[in-house]
Amino acid sequence: MTTPSAPVPSSSAPAHSRSMPALLAAATVVVVTVVLVLLFGLARPPELESLAESPEPGLPAVAWVEWDREPCLLVADADRDVREVACGLQGEEVIGWEDDGIALVVWGPTEQLEVLDPETGGVVEVRALPGDEAWREPRPLGDGGDTRSRDGILTARYDGTVVWEVDAPESYWLNPGSVSPDGRYVAAFDSADRLLLLDASGDRPPRVWLEDVESWQPPVWEGTPVPSMDD
Repeated sequence: MTTPSAPVPSSSAPAHSRSMPALLAAATVVVVTVVLVLLFGLARPPELESLAESPEPGLPAVAWVEWDREPCLLVADADRDVREVACGLQGEEVIGWEDDGIALVVWGPTEQLEVLDPETGGVVEVRALPGDEAWREPRPLGDGGDTRSRDGILTARYDGTVVWEVDAPESYWLNPGSVSPDGRYVAAFDSADRLLLLDASGDRPPRVWLEDVESWQPPVWEGTPVPSMDD
């Protein structure tokens, strides 16, 4: 009796096995494309020179609260060095940076003003806020400017001066910024998670101070006075 021979394996894999990697690759392309469309309309954000390529000696430092990870108070200087001053924040908003330290409004049941040492993050002063209802709403810092995107052109104005006009998709925007105490610069975050340094006169294009950073509030310059509590 002859034993039936075993079937010889096919040299090619079944169609569904062969197509699985292709399907995964195609799905990845679709997801990436959708993300690009949602973020930048298949257009990259404006390409800008970095502050490292074109340094600005003597530039004041800036401070902001980043919420992307653990809420932290961060400080960046002219050399693009970033350091954590304090972490574990719970709703604080930077509103000034005077000689005594970085001033933050603490929102919540106990509203108060805390001044932190910019080097150690320690609280050096606590002041009570007045019972003014205006302090229960976020306060814009200085001249937040006016940024508009129309017909593929983004225009940013500060104190009535056009500081930047550039071709950009409508999905790209510039968050409210703040003017340095000497009036020479504007610091602002954009929708590409970059901290930009703009010339307040508009005489030169912005430079990228930092990448992969974000904040819901404008960065605060060193030397920025604390707003009057009575305003």
